[in-house]
Amino acid sequence: MILCAMLEPNSKFHENFKEKCISFFRSSGYLADISLFTNETEMRKFLSSKNVDVVISDLSFDSEDLSGLLVVKKIKEEFPDIFVIGFSRANIGYRDVSARLPTFDMFIEKTGFIGGNDRYILCIVDEFKVKFKRNSDIVISEKTEYRPNEQVKIRDFESMVSQIMFRKHSSDERSTPSKVYFKPLSGGRSSSSVYKMYGENINGDIVTVPSVLKISPINNAIKEKENYDEFVKWILPYKWRVDMLGFGITKKFGAICYSFISSIGVEYDSLTKYILDGKDDVIINSIKTVFSPEKRHWYSESFIEIKDDINKRYHERYFNNQNDKNNASAKFNKYTQDLFDAKLFNQKVKIFNNYYSKPIERLFGEPNGSYSTCICHGDLNSNNLIVSENGEVIFIDFQNTGRGHVFEDFVTLEASIRLNYPLQIDQHSTRFWNSFIDSENKCVVGDCNQEDDLPNLHRHIYYIRRLAKLNFPNENFKLYYYAVAAFNTRLLLLSKLTDSQFGRIISCILVALEQLDK
Repeated sequence: MILCAMLEPNSKFHENFKEKCISFFRSSGYLADISLFTNETEMRKFLSSKNVDVVISDLSFDSEDLSGLLVVKKIKEEFPDIFVIGFSRANIGYRDVSARLPTFDMFIEKTGFIGGNDRYILCIVDEFKVKFKRNSDIVISEKTEYRPNEQVKIRDFESMVSQIMFRKHSSDERSTPSKVYFKPLSGGRSSSSVYKMYGENINGDIVTVPSVLKISPINNAIKEKENYDEFVKWILPYKWRVDMLGFGITKKFGAICYSFISSIGVEYDSLTKYILDGKDDVIINSIKTVFSPEKRHWYSESFIEIKDDINKRYHERYFNNQNDKNNASAKFNKYTQDLFDAKLFNQKVKIFNNYYSKPIERLFGEPNGSYSTCICHGDLNSNNLIVSENGEVIFIDFQNTGRGHVFEDFVTLEASIRLNYPLQIDQHSTRFWNSFIDSENKCVVGDCNQEDDLPNLHRHIYYIRRLAKLNFPNENFKLYYYAVAAFNTRLLLLSKLTDSQFGRIISCILVALEQLDK
């Protein structure tokens, strides 16, 4: 069923033109629910409240000046996802409408349309079926759970889903999803909302593949789609990459729908959930799957390029703002004093009779040399790794995918484990944090394998670092600790962290800087 709004100021043409439009849509394979408007303001209110598929608007408004094009322009600016058909009784040539405000998707010449010119109507039916790409019959089930404080309006949500779910006109009902519902995926994201997506056909006997719907600000969504096409589709192996099922946009938002290659009927969630639950076997399998040196797809020396200045890389990526530097320094000072009973000096802090560098001063002061780049995910926190119960691990969210320091993804994932892994010890004493620093020190990668001597949290971190070294044996491993210190110093700017999480961040910064100074 196509929901259509028609704007025609001259009411005497309403019913006749409406019947012709219903017949036109029927010839295209659709039933149509058409609402008639003589007033532009009333119609735009209607568009704001409903997931309208098509707008049909007069262009000439009983004059020869094509003033209706201004109306169409405003509609397309506010609702770029709506398919707009312009029509007119005036003798308008292609050059007239395309040279002024070419904002509608299709043009109908009213005389031939109302007059029943069969050849003309067949032509515009074919044109409509080529250009119209929405599943106007899809139903979003009442089982859908929207995220609280979601900025995306229901109308926009429904529009993006209808664009994503389009397959073909007059699809086979038994094989076409007709109802979908959504549940939020575990893990928080700063500017995006991510949902598990479930679909079934009209009889409920065919279910869709496991899918994830990600809704982001429009520019972020477009960038992510571009990165998927450039760095994922032709590079990541079949069982690692997601399949992009569809893409939809409104004025402010874009939605990408990804599916897993297999796992139909198998439950899945973000790796964050498994970390929070302390599922060590899942964590280890995910690390091994993503970073195994035998696979080497993104993390390959085939992509290596040498860049001159690692200070510049991380400065531009995380701290290209003096306020961020000041705030990170203030947070570092506060939590080293509150949790570690530190004594602050100009360039150093003293904790348990040991002196450590301060991060901003150390990271962006003296040069730390050149570094290697490869293709990186760009935001490989545990929210962006989806794990299924049968052990499959896949990437989502390619908004920041591209060239980066070879260790960036390793450092990002270890930080997610450090922040989210459950700790069952008193976390409010300086004695506890002293022992935590000791565990961080044992994560320093040497020539021997010492995983068995570590608690589970730090065993996972140590495993990631060993794999980083195996993947890039020619990269100066001190730069790994540089990346750890830089990334975790950036994390100090997060507001929704517990004292325990700040303590973990501070501990790894201190040890990383100590290794950098050796």
